[in-house]
Amino acid sequence: MSEPGAAVARIGIVEDHLRYRDALRATIDSIDDVVVAWIADDGPDALAKMADDPVDLAIVDLSIPGESGVTLIGRIRSRWPTTACIVVSGHTENQYVRRSFESGAIAYVVKGRPSELREGIAAGRERRRYMSPQLR
Repeated sequence: MSEPGAAVARIGIVEDHLRYRDALRATIDSIDDVVVAWIADDGPDALAKMADDPVDLAIVDLSIPGESGVTLIGRIRSRWPTTACIVVSGHTENQYVRRSFESGAIAYVVKGRPSELREGIAAGRERRRYMSPQLR
């Protein structure tokens, strides 16, 4: 439950799989004081949407068409340093987690775990680092 009068956090989603985008949106729609501002399929689409409509949080899949999600996170953080980036990925290998945090991600959530996504979003709003428990 959020504090009364808390600001609404605006979220951008970068995910190319329709089914998972729908699952992300459903989870986000169940959280108080957050709203999906836009959804992008790939890096260029996300950067164009950020330029027109910057968000507080960007949820980024690592495996998107074109450039990697890691590269996209670095671009977002360099142009919009106040935007917190949260990775959602099926990759659980240490190299992906490490590279994501090095590029500027604040949280890393394993796909398919709605309660962990909620925690990752809360961490992003509070600007504290978060990793899905299985990655620790």
